[in-house]
Amino acid sequence: MEKKFDDFYESFQFLKEHPIVYHNDLNHFERCLSIDAVKVNPKTNSVDSDASKNTKVEIWLEFGKYDSFEIYEGKQVEASQHDYDLDCGAGTFEEAIIELANLVFNKYGNKKEI
Repeated sequence: MEKKFDDFYESFQFLKEHPIVYHNDLNHFERCLSIDAVKVNPKTNSVDSDASKNTKVEIWLEFGKYDSFEIYEGKQVEASQHDYDLDCGAGTFEEAIIELANLVFNKYGNKKEI
């Protein structure tokens, strides 16, 4: 994966203004980003069934495009799509945002429109 970003502020602004967070000319960045703080096993970097092994804190992010969907007989709903390719995490929020910006850049680029 190409590492375009290494600065938190630049990464955050890139994500906040990326075309995948816009729908009908409105910015839905906050609705596209899901943030969770979890404790993981530092040996595996995943949540262990033995909770006593989960001693390392990580910030996990989920992100996806905002769009409208037909749900039933022409009824539309607007929501963000969870793009599993963009799931990431790191030891700090800042590091996780940088990782996410690199994932978005590598999958979607810096296009004016998606």
